[in-house]
Amino acid sequence: FNNSNNNFFKNFFNNANTVKKKKLSLVEQQLFNALGRAKNQKSIRQAYLKGVLKLHPNKGGDMELFKNFKAKYILKKKVSS
Repeated sequence: FNNSNNNFFKNFFNNANTVKKKKLSLVEQQLFNALGRAKNQKSIRQAYLKGVLKLHPNKGGDMELFKNFKAKYILKKKVSS
């Protein structure tokens, strides 16, 4: 890596640590917990679809929260298969 790449990564990680975390509402917490408790592919998908209906930006949800939920779904799906 050259010096400009080092500066990019240094700034990226410094900014990532200072991002304010949004406080989740009770419903949002329940959706994330339901996805976390899902054991098989069918229950993971059901929990994901239920969460998408509530968290999707087109349905009034927050974009960052939706992205985090989707990422958790993808990881959970890969781990359980």
